[in-house]
Amino acid sequence: MKTAAWGAAWLRGLAPGVCWLLALGCTQRTRPEEAAAVDLNLDEGAVARVGSATIPAAAVAAVSAAQGVAPKAALERLLRDTLLAEHARGHPAWQARVAGAESAVLARVLLERFRAENDARPVTDAEIHEAVSERWREYDRPVSVRTIHAVVQFRAEADEPRARVVAEAIRAAVSGATDEAEFERAARAVAADGFTVKVESLDPITAEGDVVTPHGGALVEQYARAAHAIKDVGGTSAVTRTAYGYHVIRLVERLPPQVVPFEEARRRLEPVVRGVRAKTAHSALLRELAQREPSVVDRAAVDVTGAIHLEP
Repeated sequence: MKTAAWGAAWLRGLAPGVCWLLALGCTQRTRPEEAAAVDLNLDEGAVARVGSATIPAAAVAAVSAAQGVAPKAALERLLRDTLLAEHARGHPAWQARVAGAESAVLARVLLERFRAENDARPVTDAEIHEAVSERWREYDRPVSVRTIHAVVQFRAEADEPRARVVAEAIRAAVSGATDEAEFERAARAVAADGFTVKVESLDPITAEGDVVTPHGGALVEQYARAAHAIKDVGGTSAVTRTAYGYHVIRLVERLPPQVVPFEEARRRLEPVVRGVRAKTAHSALLRELAQREPSVVDRAAVDVTGAIHLEP
């Protein structure tokens, strides 16, 4: 956290009263860069001082690089900004705004440090493998099957034998169906004997029952096993029992596996991994700071902020 600590020290150093440079500027009309040349026994690495605040050479170099100006012009801008900041800090009406600005700057410095450290640390193969496993539908999808099925639903175990008879009749009726629409018509044409018969087409599933489409979800294991056990597209399963009833399953399509080569997965997922890292580090820091320095909010603040009118 050296960067954040430097930022805090730099901002805190601007707090003391009227600076010597302001006095020189008012009485002698000394230009800022000329005043800065006076020997003030500056700390090592500092090139100027405003009041008790020092301006380090690193700050001048950073401003010079960021704004594309010569170091001399960068120093002049830093001196003038510091003078104005000193005046703002000493003005009672502006103190809250100054404190808020300082907090925002320090927070930005810390977040930039997080980003720099994150970018400097290589993404490991293990991190990529973990990211792939979390996104297997896109990067490492196994064989899946798409099915249509008819299920005979029953509640009481005493009704189970009759429900199975209806399911067997449905299986016989759909055996000659050549497409999904014909399967559905044949299944619905069978007398239901008072049971509810549901016919539906389902999204592709893996052998474990995971739905491979983006919205996700899963089917019961018994159904997935029976669906994947069907040898040929257009084939029909044996009557299969699950917690939902007796199923007759037709295999509509078998989809091959889809695997993204590892190096291509790395190219796509490195930014994702870095983003997750940054979010995790940020959340961890917030938790640590919240434990170390608990926030206390006046209950009246809720009423006050609630009364603020925001323009649409």
